[in-house]
Amino acid sequence: MDMNSGYQHYYHSSMASSYDGSIDFEFQTTVFVFEIRTNFLLVKRTLDHDEDYEEQIMGSENLSATLRVPADQLDDWLERLHGDDFSHITYRLKEYLMPGDEIQSLIHEVFDFAQEIMAVDPSIPVVPIVVDVGVCTVQLDGETLDHAIDRSVRPDCLIPLPLLRPEWKKNDSFRPINDYLLYGLPRIGVEDEGFGAHMETCSICLGGPTAAAPMSLLPCNHAFHRHCVVKWMLKSWTCPLCRHEIAHDILKEAMKGTNKDITFLL
Repeated sequence: MDMNSGYQHYYHSSMASSYDGSIDFEFQTTVFVFEIRTNFLLVKRTLDHDEDYEEQIMGSENLSATLRVPADQLDDWLERLHGDDFSHITYRLKEYLMPGDEIQSLIHEVFDFAQEIMAVDPSIPVVPIVVDVGVCTVQLDGETLDHAIDRSVRPDCLIPLPLLRPEWKKNDSFRPINDYLLYGLPRIGVEDEGFGAHMETCSICLGGPTAAAPMSLLPCNHAFHRHCVVKWMLKSWTCPLCRHEIAHDILKEAMKGTNKDITFLL
């Protein structure tokens, strides 16, 4: 991405020197373990030289994905990177403001790297791959440092990481919550029409909307930072302003045909 746009991304794949996790092996199956290690950086202009930059670490996070591929399907497994096994990774990359073509490039680079490893030794039962990702917010010409920090991509302005972990997504008890918070809440970004009309400041954190901190509009028409209201709704299913019960009907609909009681989710 062009540095002048205010955001940059880089990534690099490597094979882990060892893997300490627990894997249930299956006959004639190769297990690919991907670990995405992300560093969030603020690239600041130096005071002495306007064209020079220095980096400040804003945070970091790790997210993993495990793919089990039968030996006779290794040539087709790229499609699985776009499936449910890898969907939480692509979701997070979009939150990093990584453009779609860069996401596709990253996925293909990881695939090509895995293929190179398998070409050297097809008998490897576990292929642990580390993908180092850098998410850089670049201070623009004439931009104050405070403004650059406010619009920076960093862990505290993203959806809580546990919501994206596969173990939660595959838990039937939490699936309605997970699906609603990730996909049911409307996302309103700076690129959307009427972006500024919904909210000047978030009533939860008192910060303004930015490209890295989009809004979500609740059914009661109150808008908040997306990450703020998701964190709020993990504790309370009511609107922070009017106390309207947001997800009762949605969860009730999701539980139709089951013997589960939705009260434990609310």
